[in-house]
Amino acid sequence: MSTSPTSGNAAVSGWMDLLVYAPAGAVSPPDATLRYAARLATQARAHLTAISFAFEMPATFSLYSRSADGKVAATRNQELEAAADRVLAHARTLITPTVSNFNVVKETCALPDAGQILVNHGRLYDVVVMPNRTDKDEFEIDLLEAVLFGTGHPALLVPEPSTREFGFERIVVGWDHSRAAARAAADALPLLRHAKKVDVVMVTEEKIWPSHLSGVEFARYLSRHGVNVSLSEQSRRGESISATLIAEAQTLGADLLVIGGFGHSRLRDFVLGGTTKDVLAGAPVPVFLSH
Repeated sequence: MSTSPTSGNAAVSGWMDLLVYAPAGAVSPPDATLRYAARLATQARAHLTAISFAFEMPATFSLYSRSADGKVAATRNQELEAAADRVLAHARTLITPTVSNFNVVKETCALPDAGQILVNHGRLYDVVVMPNRTDKDEFEIDLLEAVLFGTGHPALLVPEPSTREFGFERIVVGWDHSRAAARAAADALPLLRHAKKVDVVMVTEEKIWPSHLSGVEFARYLSRHGVNVSLSEQSRRGESISATLIAEAQTLGADLLVIGGFGHSRLRDFVLGGTTKDVLAGAPVPVFLSH
C-alpha cells in the first residue's frame, strides 16, 4: 500500500538547535557522527553545537606518596583535557566548512556526573546526535540511556565508524500502535516530510492489530503531513523486532530507522517491547529513538 502526499519533497524544517556528542579519547574521532550532524544541521538550517567531556580523575593519596599521587592525577587530567580539546578542534575542522552557525562546549567533570550534564544540555536542543559504536562500554550505554530517558527529546544514533554518507532520502518507520512508536514518528516528522520515500513497517507475529487502528490509518496520518509513505508487513521469523526492522532497513537501502523506546529500567531491555542489543551492538544504519 502506498500513499502519496499532495505536496512535494520539503526541506527539513521544525528543528532549530541540534547537539552532537563527540567523545574524547576514542581510538578514532567520531567522523561519521559529526558528518551526519553537519548534514542534518545544513538541511534544517539549524544551529549545531558539539559537546565533549574533559574528565577529572581524583587523586588517590597515601601516607607515603601524597605529592607523587597528586602529580600523577594532575598529569592525567591534563591529558584528558587535551583529548577533549583535540576532538572539538577536529569537529570544527569537519563541520565549519558547511555549517556557519556552529559552536563547541567542553565540560570538565567527574565521570559519574557526565550523564546528568549531557541530559541538562540535551534538554535545550531539538535532537541529540550520538555515535553508536560497535564496541560500546558500560559508560557509553549509560550515556545513551540518560539522553533518551532524561532529555525529553529524541536521540539519533549514528553507526561509528562508517564510511557511508547517510542522508535522509529513504526512511523506515517501525509501527506497532504503541505510544512510543507514535511519539517517535511525531518527533521525526521534519525528516519524514523531507524524505523522498518513507516505508512504514509492521512486524507481525507479535501483536493482534486492532482493526480500527490499522497501519493504513497511520500511513494516512503521515500522508496528511506531506509524507510520501508506503506500508508493509514483515514476519519476525524468530528474530527480535529491532533485528527485523534493522534487516528491513538494510534491504531497502534506508538512510534512517525510526523506532520508539520505552521501559522502566535500562535502555537495552525495552526498545519496541524487546531487547535493544541489536541497536546498541552498533546498528549499521542511523537510528532515531524517542521515548
